[in-house]
Amino acid sequence: MQLADAGYDVFVGNNRGTDHSQNHLTFAADGDTAYQYWDFTYLDMAKDVEANVQVIKELTGEDKITYIGYSQGTAQMFYALAKEGSTMNESLKRVIALAPCFIMRQHLMASWMYDWYDETIAKFRDHGVHALRGPNWEQDKDTICAQFPLVCPYFKFISSGEATSVKSLQHWMQNAIVDEWREFSEDWVTEDEEYGQNKGQMIDPSKIQGVPMSFFVASMDEICSYSDAESHIAAINTEGNIEKTWIRTGWSGHGYFADTSDDWLMSRIWDELEK
Repeated sequence: MQLADAGYDVFVGNNRGTDHSQNHLTFAADGDTAYQYWDFTYLDMAKDVEANVQVIKELTGEDKITYIGYSQGTAQMFYALAKEGSTMNESLKRVIALAPCFIMRQHLMASWMYDWYDETIAKFRDHGVHALRGPNWEQDKDTICAQFPLVCPYFKFISSGEATSVKSLQHWMQNAIVDEWREFSEDWVTEDEEYGQNKGQMIDPSKIQGVPMSFFVASMDEICSYSDAESHIAAINTEGNIEKTWIRTGWSGHGYFADTSDDWLMSRIWDELEK
């Protein structure tokens, strides 16, 4: 609202799977076509960012826009910019990334859940559980608890929030397990010496190029860690003297960026917008 009050045209992006996006022309979010509807990962959600940017350009008549993303919103933009043949940089004045995410860390879930990934979450879709907080979530929680009692205590208390695909959760967990920024793998293996044998294709951050970028990174981010951000941002291509601004927010965590009452944070965002 502060940006809108200051005269900026502000558009709030939307992802597939949310309550606002369940009117697919071909597939239903529940029923016989639920598997197809929820068949998407973070790499697929990069297409949502591309579509949002294109529509904003058409509505405003602008050739380029400024993109502000937080957490998952940064991950989607990074995937969109790093894709082979991407032309997203041609549509962007600047990307402002709050809590930039390349690999979402394991701290959101107990470490043992990653140890048992192959025998639990990796098999959710085989048992008809395609969405988290989806239209059949209460029924899906019963299925999870019946088929995968080991992870039941975690999922049975999840009730609020927008829906997303189980496949995107699997994608995030695969990357966290191997500690690498990769595409999703349908043929995942994490057993003994074969740990991560069938990993998805590596994403190259040096493919991100041609757009000024501002990174607000929390020193104590427990989800998208400072060290991950530091290493991946360092690899982003700066050919042509494209600017990268690095702003460390002190002893703060991932949720810090959701507090727009912080005058210091907002003043720094203003600074980056006005460059």
